Amino acid sequence: MKTIEDPNRGKKEEDKSLFTEEERLRSQLSNSEWFLRRYGNQLFHLQSVQYNIIRNVDSLSATESLDSLHPFDMDFFIDPDVQEVISAKLAFRIKPYRAYSKSVENSQQLTSSDGGGISTTTASGGGTTATSTTHNYGTKTTRTTDMPAVLPHHINAWKSLYISGKMVGWLLADNGGYPAIEVVHVPPYNHTHNVVIGSHNHTVTIGSHQHSIIISSHNHTVPAHNHDMTFGIYEKTPASPSVNVYLSNNGYDFDVFLGTYTTDEEIEFGTKIKGTGWKMIRFEGNQLMRITAYLILKSDIKVG
Repeated sequence: MKTIEDPNRGKKEEDKSLFTEEERLRSQLSNSEWFLRRYGNQLFHLQSVQYNIIRNVDSLSATESLDSLHPFDMDFFIDPDVQEVISAKLAFRIKPYRAYSKSVENSQQLTSSDGGGISTTTASGGGTTATSTTHNYGTKTTRTTDMPAVLPHHINAWKSLYISGKMVGWLLADNGGYPAIEVVHVPPYNHTHNVVIGSHNHTVTIGSHQHSIIISSHNHTVPAHNHDMTFGIYEKTPASPSVNVYLSNNGYDFDVFLGTYTTDEEIEFGTKIKGTGWKMIRFEGNQLMRITAYLILKSDIKVG
């Protein structure tokens, strides 16, 4: 066992007038610290015997998963015989969330009860579009036959044509051997017709409009089935975790806020504990994670 030496042993009494007030205080403090180290436990033992009080140290650890909707609550109990809570230290670590399978069994039939509606596929449309580029279609030719190449000049020849049906009209007079005709329909004679279609474009104009698709109300049904489960340990490390820590002095009302933490932490909150009975520490996380917490509680308990 290590022996603690008296710092004043073997020293001559010094002239106090040679020291400043600060130096005297430092010397007294040094002696007090030595005295407490040397005799503190004995004094506490004497006090414990006199007042029937013992120093008790309790520890509690727990590990639990949590997320933004499901907090982790850690219960602890202060015995009614506790006279004073000397210290309460909470240490916790933020760990990856842990699952033990990849899928779960599903034996229910799943049906969606609604669907359908009108969906507009385009907000607007229409305009003028050229359907063909510039093109020259050239010259088209037609030919007819069965007619004298030269029409007669004398009235008798006209009459002959008229009587034969090759000429239709109203013959008005014999003008000195030459015809005077009001209307004559001359059947076609040998000739051609030439039609020239010039270079041009065709355009199609589509007015502004919308296209709509109407899907009637319907159901989608997934028959009852099972998913095979794969067992194992699967972890998900939280990105940018944040944890709010609260203390409840009655076990259900979290009236004491201990702080917000993003990394592993140690918190001393002994002075915030009021009374005895059930207490609770609550961890509220912002995402899936796992927390391991360790509580060390020092208190003086009256015995006997």
